[in-house]
Amino acid sequence: MEDQETDSRQDAITRAASDAYFAADSSVMRLAEAHGAEIRERPVWPGSFSKTRYAEPLAGIRAAQTVRRSADRVAGDYVRHARVEGIGWREIGGALGLAEDGQRTGYDLAVVAYEQVTGEPDVFREVSFHYSCPACGQGISDRGPYESHPEDNERGHAEDCTRLAADVAAWQAQQDAEDAEWEAWTRQGNLTEAEADAAGAEKHAAAPAEDAEFETEAG
Repeated sequence: MEDQETDSRQDAITRAASDAYFAADSSVMRLAEAHGAEIRERPVWPGSFSKTRYAEPLAGIRAAQTVRRSADRVAGDYVRHARVEGIGWREIGGALGLAEDGQRTGYDLAVVAYEQVTGEPDVFREVSFHYSCPACGQGISDRGPYESHPEDNERGHAEDCTRLAADVAAWQAQQDAEDAEWEAWTRQGNLTEAEADAAGAEKHAAAPAEDAEFETEAG
């Protein structure tokens, strides 16, 4: 029974993907024709009675780029839906198929996803991603998974926002758990007191990068 459901679901996915292809092809033809391009026909293969219709090739390529940009806009809409629902940038990166890009560049997947959507920040340009928080109803400026604390990553929540409070509580719980684990390890005599102090300082210096990873998971 489970195998049948899996096969049925896969068939539905295949049909939907095929429908998307034909819808995109139809959109390209309409766009090209609207720009005055010639619509041509030729046999599917030499000697075939079946014919394929297509726009003048260069016009078709230009129209296809417009369709691609439109698909990117739809993807952007769904990224916003994801952030509204509290889905983190790491998960969004996985849905965008960016995991390999993160591995290749050495960047955290959450950072790769954020910069794919907003563009890379630089000294002349500070980027942010905007959405409305469903918990407090405020417009949020999502500044990306760069800082350590949820309040630094998302600006605009109301003071009594339950979503932000939950994110902060989860962040604090992770910090407490990591600190407790660290203290338990040092008590076992694995480090001298001086070594523990030096290693602890190094750990806290590296905390922002680790916290950025937490932000993406907590959303």
